Amino acid sequence: MTYLGGVKETATNAVSGELVIPSVVQGSEVTMVALAGFKNNTLLTKVVLPKTLQTIGEFAFKGCSALKSVVIPEGVRTILGSAFALSGLEEIELPASLTTLGPYAFEGCSSLKLIRFRGAMPPNILSGLNYFTGLPSDVATYVPDPVAYKDFLGKVGLSVSRVHPYVEVSGIKLRTGDEVWTTTLGSGETKELVALLEPETATEQGVTWSSSDRKLVGVLPDADVPLKARLNAVGAGEAKVTVTSTNGGFAAICSVTVAPWVGTLKVVGPSGTLITPSSVELPVVDGLYEPNGAKLTLKTLTPTMTVKAAGYLDYKGAGVVSDNVLAVTMTPDGSTPSSTATFNPAEMHV
Repeated sequence: MTYLGGVKETATNAVSGELVIPSVVQGSEVTMVALAGFKNNTLLTKVVLPKTLQTIGEFAFKGCSALKSVVIPEGVRTILGSAFALSGLEEIELPASLTTLGPYAFEGCSSLKLIRFRGAMPPNILSGLNYFTGLPSDVATYVPDPVAYKDFLGKVGLSVSRVHPYVEVSGIKLRTGDEVWTTTLGSGETKELVALLEPETATEQGVTWSSSDRKLVGVLPDADVPLKARLNAVGAGEAKVTVTSTNGGFAAICSVTVAPWVGTLKVVGPSGTLITPSSVELPVVDGLYEPNGAKLTLKTLTPTMTVKAAGYLDYKGAGVVSDNVLAVTMTPDGSTPSSTATFNPAEMHV
């Protein structure tokens, strides 16, 4: 099935922003983007093509001046003439499945900075025609084998002097010692992770970092060194932090265990004395303390104290966290509150 474009499918600006073309429309697989389907659409910024696609039609995205990114999947075999001419593309990756490239396909793409060919051999072209004319003089071209592409590059108008071999990522791992991190909530510890691509000379050095549970472990990628990230514990439990290579989708995992805050909690009244009837420190067998926001959850206490949901501490009454202080209203007999206790982080110790 040929994909045309939207409601009144051939209208110039019928689609704007990011467009994800579906793989199936009305029960049929989409295998081709139509002739001039989105020609001169000045509102498209990104296009993701379906894995079922085989052909991109002539003039399909010609004149799409705001189009900066297009994802062309493996399976596309033919890009016809002027398909992306005069578009705003900044980089383009051509799949290994591409066998035919039409003339003027990328003519006049004045913002193009990088072209990447994935195929071991270049696509077929017609001699004597232009394909990449009107590009910036410093556009970089990456190919698997510069020797195999040498004649092709000269024929399509790409500078042989700016051709680089494209080195695929074959794997990723974490620096020794970064595979596991164990810490205690509230300790103030952080952990730096360093990812190592294999081989180190891989062309694309990009990675993404993610946490399986951001309520337990936060991940902050290094703005200057993408292969580094810093972890901080924000909740008790177990989580996994994953780093994934942009090229190839290889992944490495750090297993994180955050132990709960465990210790004793001193109940102090307005006068600085211990609150009655607790004349001694109350034991906290298993608790959780989050210094950012001072949330305190106590799980196992003396029989006369219980814990409600959402961080409330009960002694036949209730307490609530606010401004780094946990205030607890003490009602020994379940009647009118008789006094108020405050738990300041400085009084929480292990």
